[in-house]
Amino acid sequence: MTGTIRYRILPEIGLIIVCVVGDIKPDKLSQFLQEITSDPLFDSVYDNITDFSFGNLEMDQNELLTFAEFFKSIEAYNGHRREAYIVKTSSELAKLSIFSIYARYSPVEFNVVTSIREAMEFIGVKLEHSQIVEETITALRNL
Repeated sequence: MTGTIRYRILPEIGLIIVCVVGDIKPDKLSQFLQEITSDPLFDSVYDNITDFSFGNLEMDQNELLTFAEFFKSIEAYNGHRREAYIVKTSSELAKLSIFSIYARYSPVEFNVVTSIREAMEFIGVKLEHSQIVEETITALRNL
């Protein structure tokens, strides 16, 4: 299944929510980074929760390294912020952990987690915003 990447920017709480569904190759991720940085609502300091629960990164270790270098090279994307990646499989946990190691010298702080709650805790989502975050993730998963 060819993958899709859906997102919603919530400027009122300084958060970007991304949902990855299906098989995603490096070129799709590169295209997504260029697309999101062109969105008029995008701000590089907005924290980010990316849900990989229904996605699969089709990348080997060399591709992860190449993508991490590309990630760091996009100045418009690399603000001081936190990114939490939600995963369901040990394979995705390993891949995203390797990516975060390769990308560690960017201004982005990464964490790979297994639940929406953990992602919100890492990001520091305020209690009054937790419902909108959960509803947005659910909506993006079900598009």
